[in-house]
Amino acid sequence: MACNEDTALKETAQPGISLSAEELDFGEVWADEELKKTVQVTNTGKTALAVDAVQATCRCIKASLSQTALPAGESADLTVELLLEDYSVDDVRGKVILRGGVPPNDMKELPICAKIRPEFTVEPPKLDFGKVKRGRFPVQSLVIRQAGHQEMVLQGVETPKELIASMTAPDSGSGAGKKEGEEPVAAPAKPEHEKSAGSPNTSPSNALKSSIVQVTISPEAPNGKVNTRLFLLTDVKRKPKCPVRVTAEIVGVECTITPRVVVFGPDQPGATVGALDVVGVQDIQVLDASSTTPDLVLGIEEVEPGKRCRVAVALRKDAAPGDKVGRIHLTLKEGALVETRDIPFYGTVAAEQ
Repeated sequence: MACNEDTALKETAQPGISLSAEELDFGEVWADEELKKTVQVTNTGKTALAVDAVQATCRCIKASLSQTALPAGESADLTVELLLEDYSVDDVRGKVILRGGVPPNDMKELPICAKIRPEFTVEPPKLDFGKVKRGRFPVQSLVIRQAGHQEMVLQGVETPKELIASMTAPDSGSGAGKKEGEEPVAAPAKPEHEKSAGSPNTSPSNALKSSIVQVTISPEAPNGKVNTRLFLLTDVKRKPKCPVRVTAEIVGVECTITPRVVVFGPDQPGATVGALDVVGVQDIQVLDASSTTPDLVLGIEEVEPGKRCRVAVALRKDAAPGDKVGRIHLTLKEGALVETRDIPFYGTVAAEQ
């Protein structure tokens, strides 16, 4: 695997030191492997050389030198180790820098790189429900497959309020699994007897094969765009929370209501001040109409059965004069789906002459 293009070693501030490798490429590795390599550091000069510090530019890299004082012509082991268990990186890019001199100067730089193989895979990596009719929420499945050397346990699913998820039991064979239930899965604490330390020597054939998470949209999700994430909770220390993006567009009763705002006045009490036309895509009905003020009278008329309704808006004969601000509530029905829409109104009732 290629590291950064500029892998040539910098010229030393103090001549006379060389490394047995220009870079350390660990290649593609599992995070639970023993990731340690050694490079020879040699004093090629004619005088003794002191290395004051060995520093790594990445917290995933640990480096140590077996001997910091190097007589002329002698070598020491520079041991470089990758510490990956508790970090969520997938690619390691960094350097080990040898410093020395007064004041300390950069003597040598050793580029380090590695590609970390995933302990598990998630298919698909994201869920797109597309356009979803409210009340007819489909179910999509996430398949979590063991990929690493260690056994992986899917402990639970963390979902936002827009989503509901249920988890199957792990399956060591076909991947179908056994259902644990249809209720949303929280993030349960892992029982002690289920915990597994794992080992680099664990055969993938003996490890967990797959788990299935079924995801659907919550009935409480509002109409409109859904763009959120759920988290798969695992016992993998490097990535205990794996995010999966979920998108959808929730569509309720499909209709157009005109006008969008009812404006009237100043009008005399008892006058008809407007009307709302409700045109549906299919099977539209207006079950009820009400307002936030008792000064309005609303009447429902079915103009075209199942296609178009009209809601007349009038003032009561005893409507109090003054400005009126509020909302008209329409209860709409399309098939088995019932939904409420709010239409703002602004108006003025004229004082009696």
